[in-house]
Amino acid sequence: MKFYSTMSPTQFSINQKAETLLNQIKSKQDVLGFTIETLSSGAKLYDFTNANLEGSLYLSRVLMSDLSSIQLAPVKAIINANSGPIELDFIEVETQYPLLACMASQYAGWTVKAKKMVDGKNKTYFRAMGSGPARALARVENELFDFIGYTESHHSAVLFLETSQKPDEGVVEYVSKKSGVDPSNLHLLYAPSTSLAGSVQIAARVVETALHKFMELGINLKWIVSACGTCPIAPVKNDEMKAMGVTNDCILFTGNVTLSMDIPDGKESDFFKLFKKAPSSASPSYGKPFYSILSDVAGDFYKIDNGLFAPAQITIINRTTGNIYTEGSLNPEKLDFS
Repeated sequence: MKFYSTMSPTQFSINQKAETLLNQIKSKQDVLGFTIETLSSGAKLYDFTNANLEGSLYLSRVLMSDLSSIQLAPVKAIINANSGPIELDFIEVETQYPLLACMASQYAGWTVKAKKMVDGKNKTYFRAMGSGPARALARVENELFDFIGYTESHHSAVLFLETSQKPDEGVVEYVSKKSGVDPSNLHLLYAPSTSLAGSVQIAARVVETALHKFMELGINLKWIVSACGTCPIAPVKNDEMKAMGVTNDCILFTGNVTLSMDIPDGKESDFFKLFKKAPSSASPSYGKPFYSILSDVAGDFYKIDNGLFAPAQITIINRTTGNIYTEGSLNPEKLDFS
């Protein structure tokens, strides 16, 4: 992977911004459908398992450190999916801080694991993908944060765990130590993929998948000025593998992203050669339902072609030249919600 220095220091903390938004919605938890529990260590657990649509949108904003606008499209859309016509809400994401909101915060790059002694052996009893601004404090993904060029210093940490298993004090201890914050200043949010919150927060990652794909291709993310994208919110599935399947399919087949970029003079031709590989359709695995792909590798995400994780269609507006490029296409007929 090719790395670039991509941003200058900012005047705010992404954990502070996420925490501020959490504090704003605490009084609305009954209305939004989430619960808050304070553990004996002082850590706060936010359970978004039963969050409603509005609560799920707030969760998505927290995961982007409130550095984005996330809302529903004004009207639902009829999608002629392979499984039959279906009316779905579309999520709209826009950010003027694409690197901070997506890569430093929202990206699920931290595998959180907690262990305990079982029959004399130290075994992992909790495992979940972690996303949110606490990653910038823990810097488990040190190479990524060096690449982004962002450092964080804050007394509290906000982390989201995609899981149906309630985090306990062992998880709190692990995350607190890694993040360098006192447990009483830790905010752990969680929800399973088999929930409305799970479907919404994954759809809200449509822009993030484009940036991550650019990073994998070696495209200089410093050129990205702003970003926006749309993605349908997948119907909730009770089976975890199927839920991961339909939510990812919505991005791979119908995710639509536009990036405003400042590509320097003389670099546009080289950029375009890489950009052709950016949409999900550039992957040899494209076209098959994600559930089937995941089943073929026994649920191991790391065995799936990285090139598949991208929006269906990406449009680039190069502000330097005024040129507009689009790669990929929307293929809702490949969606299967059966």
